[in-house]
Amino acid sequence: MEADLHEINKCARAINRLLEHAVFEEDMVEEEKIFFYGETNEFIELIIPLIRSTKWRVNGNRMQKKFLRSIDEVFKIKNEKTKDLLKFDSLYAALKEYFDRHFPDDVFS
Repeated sequence: MEADLHEINKCARAINRLLEHAVFEEDMVEEEKIFFYGETNEFIELIIPLIRSTKWRVNGNRMQKKFLRSIDEVFKIKNEKTKDLLKFDSLYAALKEYFDRHFPDDVFS
């Protein structure tokens, strides 16, 4: 029993040493951010053709909110006046309002 415990501790230390120098895949990928300097409505008007297109899928589905979240991961909207970054919930609300106003028959999901 004691010999087994000693062997387990020895293996755990070896694994710990290996993991100290490991580079995980997410650390190797450098994420690029694109900043859009302008108003929220300007950004929405630019992405509307993409959102309304039927040629994209997110994980096999056409979920507009997930697609917008993916766009938000890459694009950051920075208001020129306030210099603040737009949060995802604000972008989602603005896009939903835009859809309600311009495309009342096309539900934004």
